[in-house]
Amino acid sequence: MKLNLLLVDDNEKYKNLILGIYSSNDYEIIWVKSAALAKQAVQEKGINFFHTIVTDITMETQISGLLFAVGLRKKGFQGKIIIASTGFDFPIIAALAKTILAWFGINEIIPKVSLKQGNPKILVCKKESVN
Repeated sequence: MKLNLLLVDDNEKYKNLILGIYSSNDYEIIWVKSAALAKQAVQEKGINFFHTIVTDITMETQISGLLFAVGLRKKGFQGKIIIASTGFDFPIIAALAKTILAWFGINEIIPKVSLKQGNPKILVCKKESVN
């Protein structure tokens, strides 16, 4: 059974690089160029149609990838959300981002610089428990 993946990125170069990670036989991939189009795809297919959503954090549209992801969680999306961005390639930034983004329901981060260099790193976000 193939898993449904929604890829949201307005940059075709990065879209192709991300497709290289997920274009195995395990995923049926739908690509859109904006968070607005992604929101429309989720509305048409159903909130939990997609197993995984990979989104750029910033795009040249009205809705950012992060706002789109937060909105998905508020509506009950149960799948995996992965944020791709060029800003997460520095270790201290990546460490902070993993903790902060976990609070927004983000599961993983893909730093785009490592992706562009042909050595993609997938960073797992973990929500810290507060006692």
